[in-house]
Amino acid sequence: MNFLQIIVIILLIPIVYTDIKYRKIRNRYLIGVIVLRLLILVCSIIYIQENYWVKIGNKKIFDLIIEFSWSLISSLGFIFLVFVYIKILKKLDKIQTFSLGMGDIKLFAVLLLYLELNNFLAIIFCAGLIAIVCQVIKKKIFSKKGNESLLKISLPLAPYIFLGSIFVNGLVISI
Repeated sequence: MNFLQIIVIILLIPIVYTDIKYRKIRNRYLIGVIVLRLLILVCSIIYIQENYWVKIGNKKIFDLIIEFSWSLISSLGFIFLVFVYIKILKKLDKIQTFSLGMGDIKLFAVLLLYLELNNFLAIIFCAGLIAIVCQVIKKKIFSKKGNESLLKISLPLAPYIFLGSIFVNGLVISI
């Protein structure tokens, strides 16, 4: 597990809390996460310039800037593709409401600034899998007791993203 993966897990804690409590991911948290990523990038560049013989994880300044640029481009591209996908489905009347909130989409985009694409995709997969398993368990528990009204309660996605990131980063440690 590298430094950025640890930062992601720590920064997800208040986001998970607000998503559970208020069903909202606040923009100020996401902006804070973006600013922290920029500070980490600037500090890395300054550290490399002052200690020009030192590399951070076998990376030079140019590599850090290129890596951050690609993560920024992929982040913006992800948001654009999701918006286009939602618009197309709404035009085709395939969906009335979209269950993935905009805070979740922005959270995914911010995660792309910290993670490599393969880790990001693994986190999305694990988060979705954990959410599906929890929903199936919830359905089994509440349908037996006759509490069908509890089945319609939506669950926030940020806790599953958090669990998925812990699971994926735990696998990265063990491999």
